[in-house]
Amino acid sequence: MVTSCSAACVTSNHVKPVQHNFPVKSFIQLRSDTFWKGCELNKDGKVQCQNATSRAVSSGSFIKNSEVDTSVSYALTAGHSCRSTFLPERKIAGVMVTHLGQKFTVIDYNGFKYEADVVAIDKRYDLCLLEVRSVLIKHPVLKVAQNSPKRGELAYNMAAPHGIIFPRMVLTFDGYFTGYSPEGYAMYSMPTKPGSSGSPIMNINNELIGNIFAGYRSMENIGVASPLMAIKVFLKNAIAQAEMKVWSRINKNVDKTDTQMLEMSQKIHKKMSEYFHIKGVVNFGRKPSPL
Repeated sequence: MVTSCSAACVTSNHVKPVQHNFPVKSFIQLRSDTFWKGCELNKDGKVQCQNATSRAVSSGSFIKNSEVDTSVSYALTAGHSCRSTFLPERKIAGVMVTHLGQKFTVIDYNGFKYEADVVAIDKRYDLCLLEVRSVLIKHPVLKVAQNSPKRGELAYNMAAPHGIIFPRMVLTFDGYFTGYSPEGYAMYSMPTKPGSSGSPIMNINNELIGNIFAGYRSMENIGVASPLMAIKVFLKNAIAQAEMKVWSRINKNVDKTDTQMLEMSQKIHKKMSEYFHIKGVVNFGRKPSPL
């Protein structure tokens, strides 16, 4: 006997391919080195200090090359990967621990390393933009999708969970977009582990549609991601802000009027709006937090 079914049984127009060409050359691993100094009294009553370094790793992607300085590129990752929550000083088991600062290093697909600075952070949707310096050869950038994914749409992910990545080898995953949480976060049926934070989610056209920043310990095949519109507006505002700083840095010895600065700012914002397909949109959620 044939049993009828609801519309959920209708075959999708998209068949899952047996092979997919991932845009792996746009992928990055971010290393955050935190520097510490610990001081305590020794047996002789003298202060004895030691320095230490701790390292955290996360994922990300090259998202835009600077149009102002050819040696600068921009990378997208998770906000908590860039934000320090450490106290400047605290006492632990009799040891006075001082936080000395952080250093960010971007590692590209070929294993080459670049110094990076944090440009802006969006705490609401856990996003971070990095300025990557001393880039000799422009990396392929991950294009941002024009439209948000539909529920049930196939999605791909490039990530370095637990820091697992090697030169010319990036782990790749797939899953489905399942909708939004009450907080407005995009939910995907996709595996996540520590180190996956900041990893890009793409559609079948290799366009960015989400950015993973969290998961669930009790069920690892769920990825929580920043929604596409939040990403687009954040990138538009943050990159425009960064490009203005780069332009001002290059032209620091040139006299500039307020009118020239305003015209340059408007020109850059217009370009970013067109590039990220958000013409007419000013903001979404909270503004990025400049550092």
